[in-house]
Amino acid sequence: MNDGKGGHSTIGGMARGIAPFLNNLHEERAATMPHATNHEITPVPTAQLFIVMASISGFLAVVLGAFGAHGLKNRLAPDLMDVWHTAVQYQFWHTLVLLGLGILLLQGALLQNFQAKYLVASGWLFAAGIVIFCGSLYILCLSGVRWLGAITPVGGVLWLAAWACLCYSAFKSA
Repeated sequence: MNDGKGGHSTIGGMARGIAPFLNNLHEERAATMPHATNHEITPVPTAQLFIVMASISGFLAVVLGAFGAHGLKNRLAPDLMDVWHTAVQYQFWHTLVLLGLGILLLQGALLQNFQAKYLVASGWLFAAGIVIFCGSLYILCLSGVRWLGAITPVGGVLWLAAWACLCYSAFKSA
């Protein structure tokens, strides 16, 4: 289904709207990261950054999963244990996607088949979704402050936008 603007759906429109903002954000951040061996400013490649972020997120998901299973089991109400479990599970799934995007971006030859800027946008959206969705649920469980659950859907919307960017990247390559 064509949306009349060169895209194939409203998902494509959402992805096109978010990607320029995230690309500019990434370029600004990359321009300010100093290189370790000299005083020149060099960007950290996005692929490597996504893999590092996925590694940290995966490590934390294991730690938080074990903490929930062993440290919180007798301290949290059953409904909050379910919330904790949901946060850990979603963190794992989206961490794997972020890792996959990093690996895909490392494969420069494959990028001729994908729109790299939408892959990059997707990665940033997945990372932000992990922090906001899972983070709000972890804090809700530990603090008991229930209104934090109102923040959680923002992370979910970021994940939807990330999946839309990923889909649009594949569509644009076809």
